[in-house]
Amino acid sequence: MRPEHDQGVTLVNLSMAFKNVDLDYVTAKLSINSWMSMKWFDPALQWDPKKYGDIKKIYLAPQEVWQPDLSTFNSAGGNDVSPFAEVYHVATSDGQISWVPPCQFQVYCNLDLTYWPFDTQVCELILGSWVYDGNSMDFHFEDDNEIAQYSSLWEITKVTQKRDVEHFSCCTEPYVTLTYTIHTRIKSPAYGTLIFIPTFVIIILTLANFYISPSSSEKFLLCGTTIILTAALLIFFSHKLPLMASPTPIIVMFYTNTLCLLSVSMICCMVIRSLQCNSNMPAIIQSLLRSKLLVNYFSAEFGSTQQPGISPNPYTRLRQDISSIPGDIYVREHSKKSAGSQDIYVTTRMIPDPSRIPDPAREWKKLACLMDKALFYVYVGVFVILAIHCYL
Repeated sequence: MRPEHDQGVTLVNLSMAFKNVDLDYVTAKLSINSWMSMKWFDPALQWDPKKYGDIKKIYLAPQEVWQPDLSTFNSAGGNDVSPFAEVYHVATSDGQISWVPPCQFQVYCNLDLTYWPFDTQVCELILGSWVYDGNSMDFHFEDDNEIAQYSSLWEITKVTQKRDVEHFSCCTEPYVTLTYTIHTRIKSPAYGTLIFIPTFVIIILTLANFYISPSSSEKFLLCGTTIILTAALLIFFSHKLPLMASPTPIIVMFYTNTLCLLSVSMICCMVIRSLQCNSNMPAIIQSLLRSKLLVNYFSAEFGSTQQPGISPNPYTRLRQDISSIPGDIYVREHSKKSAGSQDIYVTTRMIPDPSRIPDPAREWKKLACLMDKALFYVYVGVFVILAIHCYL
């Protein structure tokens, strides 16, 4: 039977000693192991020690004494503090009852995985009476909470507590709730190694891929290997993190962007390699590649613009002598049928400037090189932005 005071309210003083926590990212459940201390006054259990052999303290089984009704309002399936727990109560001669049962709670958390695996999660444990309203039983915090760490993976960085009196539309009586806000984070250094070492390797391989010649077979081999490694890491993250997590972790965004950039680079190289032998480049792209800025860049990248494999022209020296004349070179040839012939034939033909003859394969290779350089700077920019966003 619930003990009553003059006001008819049973006051329960409560404190919590947190021993261990564990957070499951996939199910978003926080498991809490703790010791809960509850103290209240029961006038029916007062006695005079002098009349009972100077006995000042007795131990009572759970079924022998009233105990507070306490439930977890945001439970995710864990065990609440049960009135039938096999934990003895301590009663003193002045009517004070003390009950310290070990407790295990399981609650849902609203996860913020933006900075995973260096994130700090904030979860709430909401307790209150399921049967008694605030006019029958009232809860108050006794003192600050004790935090003892027994977990090798998670640590509790901060715990705050708050008492609320709520009114519901169904009832006129007030209801008292106690809210513990728990801040926890991963403290295992292995997570940092598992994340940063593969990330560093992926960055190096990706940057190296953009500096390999687009026509090289090694580029496809390195790019394909990096794509496989990146995809494998994304699969690993899918097993560690909830698929519907919001917002998306920065590390997952990084690998997703890397996978997209590598795929674009490989597809561009494949398309350009298939086009460079079978089609001419559109005029608009040719004009872009022949801009002064890109001409200087490609001269440094590819060397002289003289195409290999072109036979020397017999009029090369003449062309060099009048190189100041822009455009193509006109050469007039004279020939006679025979020494005694009166007929003279004059043939005029235009010899194109070899440096102006477009080589489709070379032009497509220039375009692939230009796209690789652009993707390289895009990748560096994305990485720098993500790094700043993560650490600032």
